[in-house]
Amino acid sequence: MTTKSLVLDGSGPRGGVALLEGDDVRASVTFAEGAGFGVTLFGRVAALLQENRLTVADLDLLTVALGPGSFTGLRFALGLAKGMAWVHGLPIVGVSTLASVANQVRGEADWILPMREAGNDFIFFALYHTRNWDLIPVQPPTMGRVADVLTMLDAHLGEEPVFCCGCGVAGYRNPLQAHLGKRLRMEASPLPQPSPEFLGSMGLKLWQAGSWPNPMDLEPLYLRPPQAQMNRRELSG
Repeated sequence: MTTKSLVLDGSGPRGGVALLEGDDVRASVTFAEGAGFGVTLFGRVAALLQENRLTVADLDLLTVALGPGSFTGLRFALGLAKGMAWVHGLPIVGVSTLASVANQVRGEADWILPMREAGNDFIFFALYHTRNWDLIPVQPPTMGRVADVLTMLDAHLGEEPVFCCGCGVAGYRNPLQAHLGKRLRMEASPLPQPSPEFLGSMGLKLWQAGSWPNPMDLEPLYLRPPQAQMNRRELSG
């Protein structure tokens, strides 16, 4: 029987919902996040299921973006997924938004650095190494400044090139170029946020590989410390 899966993405800047049957996309929609996102997300899910004559009980799998990203969006999307999983006994697969960005460009270089704007000159970033077409996490999702990114790269890279990707790359092209020189590989123009159906395809593969925890144990990757802590860091540094 083909796996029916529902995908929820609240990582921002756009929300997304998709319905997949195996790898085939039955429906997919994206929408702007903002005030009332939780109500909007619930409505989009209900409409998508109704339009395809399905109920939550007909699903086999839930895939949800874990972040890093929007605090509110991640919390609502994962909360909605957990509610459906609890009532209907469904598994949830969580997908890192940085891993999804890296997967979009897999094959461009052995080392892949996805980056995403975190606000206030901070960046969400991670580092992956490609081995036999698999992406091996080297640096887990982290929040820092561009100097932290460069220090991390120095700790892991020799003279090998690294492919930088994601919506956080464009604003840091100059320091990346100055530090990495000819080792820098970049997209001609940053790819858009991974689509919900792309996240769903990743989630399905993880689920088929047996890579999924107890749904209630999943937590979003907020990474951002409380604003008061960030203010203290600015004053002391």
